[in-house]
Amino acid sequence: MFSGIKNKAEAWRRAWQFSLVISLTTSAAVALVSTVLWGPALGLPAALVALVVPSSVLPWMTFHAVDSKRRLNETLSTLETMTKMDSTTRLLNRAGFMESGRALFDKLKASGEPLSAVLIDVDHLDNINRAHGYDCGDAVLAQVAELLSMNIQPGVDLAARYGGAAFVLLLPQAEHAWASAFAERLRGTFANRAVRHADAYVNVSASFGVAALQPGDTGPDDLIARASEALRDAKSGGRNKVHVRHEAAQALAA
Repeated sequence: MFSGIKNKAEAWRRAWQFSLVISLTTSAAVALVSTVLWGPALGLPAALVALVVPSSVLPWMTFHAVDSKRRLNETLSTLETMTKMDSTTRLLNRAGFMESGRALFDKLKASGEPLSAVLIDVDHLDNINRAHGYDCGDAVLAQVAELLSMNIQPGVDLAARYGGAAFVLLLPQAEHAWASAFAERLRGTFANRAVRHADAYVNVSASFGVAALQPGDTGPDDLIARASEALRDAKSGGRNKVHVRHEAAQALAA
């Protein structure tokens, strides 16, 4: 609200500045030409008219032009943001994640700070969809997204829907041991909560794969690829488990 008022006030200020410059310039030009053509008796009134008329009209015209440009930029910014969001979960979608994740990866890789990735897959979502309908499946995904948002650090950690039943987290300043413990805490939270949809209560669990940044990584894809391998181990091991990429554990031990 206050931002909108401030923007409009700024638009008015710029409009008056612009109109004042135009009015003074026009007035001076009209005064000079009128004095030369008709003498001082008509030059002064003509100059006053040239000053008053633009001063009355131009602020409105300029304000609406500036305000229209501002609203257009806000609309374009909103549309750009929407293209990077997943409509079901209100988290970043895969494209938005890869853009933000790349920037975060480059920053931490350059500084030498730790970074971990957690890949999450909701167990048996296809079965939930078949048994209760896709609306119920969407409710499960939304619930998972809400739990993730409640447990990560806003503005620090990065969370996104990676596709289908998969979610991904990037956790800055997190060594693999901390990320593994965090994933285990999330796993327990998911497993102990049922999602209500219509008259049904659906039990939800998820499998987790964890990987930590390695010296040879060149982008977030490398990190996520190892987390994906760990996730496959968790799913093949019975689901509702947390697995850590083995080489990350070896690196810590070394």
